[in-house]
Amino acid sequence: MTTSQPVSTPAICGPPFIFRRNILGASLKANLAVSVTPPSALVQGYNSVNGAGKSTCITASNVSKTDSQAISTINVTTNATDTANSIRLSGSASVAYLGNSANAKSSYFSSLKLTSYAVTVVVYSNYSTIQSATKYSISPDIPTVMDDAQALAFFELYGDSFLTNVTFGAEYIASYVFYCDSVASQQQIEASLSASSFNGAITANAQAEIDKITSTTSVQWELYQYIGGVVGVTAPSAENIVSFALSFPAVAEAASPDSILSYTTTGYESFLSGSFDKIAANRNYLVGTEFIDGLTESWSDIEDALDVMNQLLLIYDYYGKYVDPMLNSYYKVATEDSNSIIAQMQDYDQNPLQAFPVLQLPALQNGTPTLAYEPYVYNFRFKDDPLHNVFGWNDINIDYADLDPQRAILNRTSITSITVLGNKDVNLISTSYYNFSQQSGATYEHGWSGDWAKGTLLLNAAPDSTSPAFLSALVNRSNDKTIRYLWLQNAQGESIQIGGSGNSDFENSHTFPDGQFAVGFAGACVDYPYMTNLVLICFSLKPATWTPLA
Repeated sequence: MTTSQPVSTPAICGPPFIFRRNILGASLKANLAVSVTPPSALVQGYNSVNGAGKSTCITASNVSKTDSQAISTINVTTNATDTANSIRLSGSASVAYLGNSANAKSSYFSSLKLTSYAVTVVVYSNYSTIQSATKYSISPDIPTVMDDAQALAFFELYGDSFLTNVTFGAEYIASYVFYCDSVASQQQIEASLSASSFNGAITANAQAEIDKITSTTSVQWELYQYIGGVVGVTAPSAENIVSFALSFPAVAEAASPDSILSYTTTGYESFLSGSFDKIAANRNYLVGTEFIDGLTESWSDIEDALDVMNQLLLIYDYYGKYVDPMLNSYYKVATEDSNSIIAQMQDYDQNPLQAFPVLQLPALQNGTPTLAYEPYVYNFRFKDDPLHNVFGWNDINIDYADLDPQRAILNRTSITSITVLGNKDVNLISTSYYNFSQQSGATYEHGWSGDWAKGTLLLNAAPDSTSPAFLSALVNRSNDKTIRYLWLQNAQGESIQIGGSGNSDFENSHTFPDGQFAVGFAGACVDYPYMTNLVLICFSLKPATWTPLA
């Protein structure tokens, strides 16, 4: 009988490993993470750059609270600002990038590992009330026209702004992040998600639509969850996200939550002038007025590029220690630019009055890289020129492929073992793979079972090694019906051979040169007991291509 199904559900199609936003120079990395107390009340003072709550010098008049309300929404986002808005994240992205561990939702946003091409489905639910006022006044003891010393002393106590329109309650967030690797891929997945009407209130059939997309897409994705404002509530399993989100407001209401979920801020410049104007100008230079604005916008772009560079460096290291001189050079430039931005952010907290020099940031012009490689397909049934530089197989009778080539490379996938069965012919091939990014494996078996000779070639005794072994050579003999004979050799010189030697129309062989790797099989098994077709997916890495950010 044919067995053209996976023996175990593969994890080959999981998300690639992408570094979180902490790829920083050694000189600053150790001291970067800040542990400040976030704000907790209406009119409390606030540091807009690092998210610290400060002392209060503002009095609010006509304070009111709205009636409690329940919200359950689902939206598709394609940039960090829209994602932040969808999860009701307040303040500047600088708070997340600076690693403020005390701000749980900022830490959650950072953990999403958003890249330039990411598409996110955000499921959001809360039970909340909004507190606001109609009039604000500053303490009469504070001079409204300040010199440098007064402005610095004021900033150290009260920050650069204060909280208005504070939302209290509890919330639940589920973010499905699709890690697209190009604009075309991003547009394709966005179109498929938009067709599912993920643009407002959650409907009961949303879970089925999400499950369909996540189970069929060729794009890497990952699910992240967050619960804030209530304790003792456990996040649901992946198949129960929507039902949990719809029921969450009732669960939250029973807990009478009063945690701050979000807020808006207003700068003190509506009350103060003189030297405080320098603080306001520096605040706007560093973080602007939007979630990603001012110098933080450039920082976000550079960190996105560093995320991708780190991913490529991991791939290069896994596949033969490949060296890309331009990527190494641009990585150094981007790290230096990121460190320069961090230095200004940190200097603001110490001296917010200084005149910050405008940074040149050549990393923006260098841009962000895209993985580049030369694909090959070795076809065991092609008599002449069996190695082709295409991945398409519409013209070579293929009805299965163990893995998607690009996803396999992004996930650092390797073959761990190959088992072949046959007598006079090659009748069955079973291949085990290891996805290093996900630390998981899968086995695929194709062909026809029987009481035939069997050979197993072990490629990686320790599949979690960062330096895996690959196929080094092969020989095949074939005719117009099937593959008659197959010989495979690993990097240690060990080999297996299965099949006969008669009635072969041709023989081909291939020795893998340095830098060329086999990552998986595809083929067809439609005519018992023959292996109708078999191809080996191969590639060679090339220098990354670059897209400027500015």
